[in-house]
Amino acid sequence: MAKKYKPIDEVASNFATGVSDEAAKEKWATNAAASVDYYRENFAPVYNTQIQCGAEVKSKGLAGYEALKAYADCMYRRRGKKGA
Repeated sequence: MAKKYKPIDEVASNFATGVSDEAAKEKWATNAAASVDYYRENFAPVYNTQIQCGAEVKSKGLAGYEALKAYADCMYRRRGKKGA
């Protein structure tokens, strides 16, 4: 039997019950700021490296295994032992 999920409006209203507008704004503003900081610290450097390495491989006109190897080498060179 398929699990029945509550409509999003019901879930949202249950969540908001007892929470003032100001408290909700503060909570969501804090969460949004934390999400942006987490992205900048953890994912953005890897994503930027991926974009740069992809462009480097494309500019060399490589394909297949050679492109994969060049991409991996680029990621290792730019990210080092931090993990790509």
